[in-house]
Parts: sequence; structure tokens; C-alpha cells
Amino acid sequence: MLVSVIIPAYNTEEYIGKCLCSVCTQTYSNLEIIVINDASTDGTLDIIKSFEAKDNRIILIDQPTNKGNGIGRNTAIRQAKGKYIMFVDSDDTLRSNAIEKLVDVVKTNFTDVVFLGYTMVKYDKKGNITLKRDYLPKVRGDESAEQLFKCFLTHQKNVNIQCWSNFTRRQLLIDKEIFFDESGHYLEDNIYAARLYLNINTFSFIKESLYDYTVRVGSIMHSYTRRTIEGRIHAVLQVKDMLKEKGVFEQYKDVYTYFFVVSGFMMSFLDCVRMESPDSEVIKFLKELSQNVVIKNFYFVKLDLPYEVNNNGISESNYKRTKSLVHFVSNGFRFAYMYYRVLFKISKSLRPVIRRMTHVA
Repeated sequence: MLVSVIIPAYNTEEYIGKCLCSVCTQTYSNLEIIVINDASTDGTLDIIKSFEAKDNRIILIDQPTNKGNGIGRNTAIRQAKGKYIMFVDSDDTLRSNAIEKLVDVVKTNFTDVVFLGYTMVKYDKKGNITLKRDYLPKVRGDESAEQLFKCFLTHQKNVNIQCWSNFTRRQLLIDKEIFFDESGHYLEDNIYAARLYLNINTFSFIKESLYDYTVRVGSIMHSYTRRTIEGRIHAVLQVKDMLKEKGVFEQYKDVYTYFFVVSGFMMSFLDCVRMESPDSEVIKFLKELSQNVVIKNFYFVKLDLPYEVNNNGISESNYKRTKSLVHFVSNGFRFAYMYYRVLFKISKSLRPVIRRMTHVA
């Protein structure tokens, strides 16, 4: 069975060699390796070409202008010939037997998607590892597609947004038109993940880390700018449009409300707090958003959420803490902004606050 590995790359000359090496040396060899160079301005393209010269499984798509990961990945999906697709970011790596284990699952149990665990590896400016932590799917294995989608919207059970956290049947993506957003906004993984979770019927899990996710200084996912906030808001609104287009918005209305408030408003607020320099327009926008009727009423409305205390779901106590946090920000935005700004400058971390909202272990 042919597997297509899709790797978008932009200015990652320090990492792309290690990434390609981890893919080219997989114990499962029936691969096509599609690498999209998104008009890199460093030595990334030269490194890709050096690997291409040694491995005829590598297919290079060299985009002359920078178009973003979404367009590059979509081009590769349409061009791919593999039965299954594995996405890999150019600064990350696969465990040596990752694809072999994933293929074994789909051969044994034909399924649309296999979800896998990963290890987050965080580095400081000198390249030293400062954190290494496994994130494995916390599922029973008998969840329905509806339950899985609710876990995605409520940040539960390590059901992730990242496209590299799943091994997906290519024909499903084509038939259901599950592609990445091409608007140029950041965080396009959110939109892709929502489309995927809304369209899968069968799925499996590997509760094992098969992927090493690199958190590097300056990466988009760990820098806080106006564009990251715009991307977050864009993704949340796109998910609402998807639910309405499929005629299931009422079915997911409560969990979407939670998603809108936490992922859209509060995470954007905390991104704003962590911006290197305050952006008055962003602050003004979020202050106005804090007065949105859904956010203002969040503290008082009882949502029907998937409370599964014994299965790492949203507990009643966690939900109340989240509601109180949102209430605090929406009722005293300027004070809350200054409070968390000072807190962040002192500790350089807002992780405890984020844990209170998303219940991440």
C-alpha cells in the first residue's frame, strides 16, 4: 500500500534535513514523499534537492512565491497517489517505525483515520531541550464521531487540531472536499480539523507517541501577533459556517458556544496579553468582543457539555472556573488585560490560566 507523506517547508534550513532523514529511513518504505518548498529564502531548497537527488521517492513542488501552508498542502493532496496521507511539518520528525505501525492498524481494521500520540519537545534559544512531554489520545475507543467532534471543540482527551496528529485515507479528503483554508490566515489547522471531524465515520487510535513535535523560538504557533489573533477568530467563524452548511448547528450549539468563547475570545485575549508590543486596535477589538451577548451571558447560561469526569472530560468544577475567568475578563477588560500583562512579564508564562480554561494536563 502506497502512503503519501506531505511536508510543507518554508525557511527551515536548520531542521528540514533531520525531518527528511526521519521520513526517508522509515521501516515502511512504500512511500511517496511530497515536499512543498514555499519560496524559502534560506538554504531550505538546496537541502531538499540534495535529498531528492539521493531518494527517488521524493517529489519536489517548488512554489515560486510564498503562498502559505494551506495552498501547498492542498496542491499535494490533489497530486498524491497514496491510499493514506501523513502530514509532517518540516521542523518535526517521525519515529522510525511510525508509518509501519499506522499501516498495520489500517490493514487490520479498515478505517478513515488513525489518530496518534506525539511528543512535544521544546527548545530554548541555545538549542537546549527545556521540556519534553508525551500527548497521547485519552480515549476509551468506543466514542462516536459526534463525541469525537465535541472533544475537538472542547479541547478534551488530547483530540488535536494538528493535521500531523492523524493518518488519513486520501479518498475521504477528496470525496468530502476536506482541504485547508487558503485565505492566508494563520492556524489553518483548526479549519482543516473541523472539516475532518465532521466527515469521518470510522476511526482508530494508537495510544503511543509516533511523532516528535518541535517547539522552536519564533515559530508561528508560539509567537503572538495580530495575525495569530486574526487567524484564531477566522477559524472559529469558519467552523460556525461549516456547522450551518451541514445543517447541524443546533445539534452542536452548546459545544460551539464553548468553543467560541474559549478558543475565539479567551485564547485571543491571552495571545494579546503575550504580544511583545501592545496593539491598540487589537485591544479595542477584543474589548468590544468582550461585550458580545454570548460572552456576557456565558457565566449565567448552563451549557450542555460532555461532562465525563472519569474520562478526562470537562468536570463541573473546571467548567465553573472557566466561566468565572471569562466573567472576570468581560466585566473588567482593561483591568484584566493589565493584570495578566503584569503577570506574564513577571513569570513569562500564562500556562496555569490556559490550563484552567482548556483543562490540559
